[in-house]
Amino acid sequence: MAHLPNPNADQPLQLSPGVHEVTWRADPFTQQCTIIVPPVVTETNCLANEPVPVPRGPNKGLSAFLITFTASFNDLTPAQQQPLFQVAQTTLDALQSSDMVQPGEQYADLNAPQFIATATSTLRAKLRFQLDTNPGSASPCAGQFPGFASTCSTNGQDCHLFCMVGVTNFAQAPSPPDRWDVLGVIRSSWTYTTPNGQVVVQNQPDETDNLGTEYLVSLYISSTNGQWHVTTRIPPNTTTNGFDTAEPSCEAANNLVAQTGYGIYSNITPPGIPGGSVEWDTNYGPNLAAGCLLTARGLPPQTNAATPIPTPKPFAHCLYRFGVLLALDAATQHFWPNLPMADAHEKGIAQQIGK
Repeated sequence: MAHLPNPNADQPLQLSPGVHEVTWRADPFTQQCTIIVPPVVTETNCLANEPVPVPRGPNKGLSAFLITFTASFNDLTPAQQQPLFQVAQTTLDALQSSDMVQPGEQYADLNAPQFIATATSTLRAKLRFQLDTNPGSASPCAGQFPGFASTCSTNGQDCHLFCMVGVTNFAQAPSPPDRWDVLGVIRSSWTYTTPNGQVVVQNQPDETDNLGTEYLVSLYISSTNGQWHVTTRIPPNTTTNGFDTAEPSCEAANNLVAQTGYGIYSNITPPGIPGGSVEWDTNYGPNLAAGCLLTARGLPPQTNAATPIPTPKPFAHCLYRFGVLLALDAATQHFWPNLPMADAHEKGIAQQIGK
């Protein structure tokens, strides 16, 4: 086939009654499937369970079956697996960044009371991401949907060994056929040194607890002439076929507001939206170590009204920096009094990120 039919635009293939052999090749994967026509879904593992509607053309109104194949890390040989891990870690190493901690700023430190230390002098903070490829890891995982059941597995695959994210919306364009979109598992850590390089404390978590939480990260993988290529950001002018995580440096921030009293399950009422819930938007700047800007919006209760509801303006603003969540204004602190207030330096960082 010259190209795969797009379920949202193209007409489905029409197969004659009988037995058909389908071979799927996507270097370095090759898989085969036998299809029986009329379809016998229970005996054909490459047919999706739910037929999809044909959107246009002479077959409009009919349903078609999707022939799907799932690439799995276990389909790779050991000689292919280890180089892939190494390239993925090299990609994460390229995201390392650092920023200066000013005197009076707080940062996550497991040795400090309540795991929060206050800098008494200028420090350099270095952020690093470590890929965890141990399927037996006992570390808790923030999961694909923070705030719900936390697990590093999806669709029956352990994301420590790269789990493939399937299509979640057949109306969206599929990802390129030569790219493998997966979720991997990472842990974030900070090392704090004096300006001349003396280590003050190292391998500190990106959150003010001692849980050692790990996070999912989107990896976009391709192979050319036997060489792996991995990126954590969606390549330009392309789409994805499923769930995409935020920038790795902001995953801890997203998990905090989702699984604590700040998130959608917060018991506060967003101003002007009775019965509404809270949704957070995340933004980051070119220096990942500088922090993540989070803005809270109030979401109205779901209704069946056909008229779209305008997106409410943010009612609260926070900066997540060195593992500590800071309020950026009095309005935010009104809703969450326990949040420390950002100082002038930290507010300036938030303004730079928000530009």
